[in-house]
Amino acid sequence: GFAGSGNIWISGISCDGSEMSIDECFMERLWGANQCTHEHDMAVECSDKQLPQYPLRLVSGPNSVSGRVQVLYSTTWGVICGGDDFSIQDGNVVCKQLGYTGALQILSGTQYGESLPDEPVWITSLNC
Repeated sequence: GFAGSGNIWISGISCDGSEMSIDECFMERLWGANQCTHEHDMAVECSDKQLPQYPLRLVSGPNSVSGRVQVLYSTTWGVICGGDDFSIQDGNVVCKQLGYTGALQILSGTQYGESLPDEPVWITSLNC
């Protein structure tokens, strides 16, 4: 094998498998205060990345963390009709699927402009 070179920042990491990132794992020694050698560098081979069945994106917002939710079906982006039933739990699931930790708030879709007349409504209600 090929040993690494340079600093070893973390040693003694212990995860139980339920964590979403190593931030949530126990770490014995951080940021170079360890006796680890490069013979023990961590390596991993991952399984296929699980892509969501229905990819999501945010559009028309003022930044990358807010906007109207669109869902991709086949090759066409469309909207999710949230209505009064759209809850913070639904927002949390949407945000987590997009790679964020959760939703800060849910807003009316018109907050970021109404959907286009030719934009299909792919999902009429979420219940997460």
